[in-house]
Amino acid sequence: METGPGQVDYGRQIARLRHILGGYSAEERTIVARDVEGLARRWGVARRGEGLPAVVVGDDVGVELGRPGTESRALLLTTGDTHRIHDGLIRCCGPELAGAGRPLPLALIVLVAMDPEQPAHLAQLESALHLTNRLPGVMSRTLPGRLWIRVGRGRLRDGFGLSALGTAAWVAFRRDFPQLLGVEVIVATHGALIAELSSLAAEAHVLAGKQRKLRLVGEGEAECLDLACGDCDDQPLCDELRDITIRYRRQIDDTG
Repeated sequence: METGPGQVDYGRQIARLRHILGGYSAEERTIVARDVEGLARRWGVARRGEGLPAVVVGDDVGVELGRPGTESRALLLTTGDTHRIHDGLIRCCGPELAGAGRPLPLALIVLVAMDPEQPAHLAQLESALHLTNRLPGVMSRTLPGRLWIRVGRGRLRDGFGLSALGTAAWVAFRRDFPQLLGVEVIVATHGALIAELSSLAAEAHVLAGKQRKLRLVGEGEAECLDLACGDCDDQPLCDELRDITIRYRRQIDDTG
């Protein structure tokens, strides 16, 4: 189902995401965000186009998240079904930033309930997801489907952690797109959880039309318009999607 021009309803992927998260519920911490402007002031979240570039290098780096060589997922999932989204819910799973002592993997996932009558522009939504120039003392760089964040030591001393990162994303979406019907955020530094999200991210990539050769034809099933696998740069993506198929079939066999 389309939620607006160029936007896809990821209802099935959101349901699968919740199933994955259910396996880590014992390790999860949650908060509910409500006061947009109060939280913006608390963490210094800039409005779109008003923030200054943050530079966090050398000894000022308190912790790195999603750096090259570690797992990293940045994912936006939209839906027209408001019942699928718990507005203001920030879900955190994995080691906290303070005292990490090493680079951490990162998943930042934003779930958005759209109003079909007031659609938001997909590129602008993705820009808000990346948090570029949004937070003083927090530097972000983006790669396709990935987010690399450096948090300064001063921000860590100020109490900046996973819930603050998730809250900043929620504030950015709520401020920039008041027409949204709901925004929920998941932030994870749990390596096993993030690895499980890889096939879901690959499926969303295809649904978004960012891979022109592949199309989904069923639950965890994809077909390719070009069977020259040996010369294809998209082979890793196909491998991820094949993993989806295997998992679905195992679930069917287990419940059969």
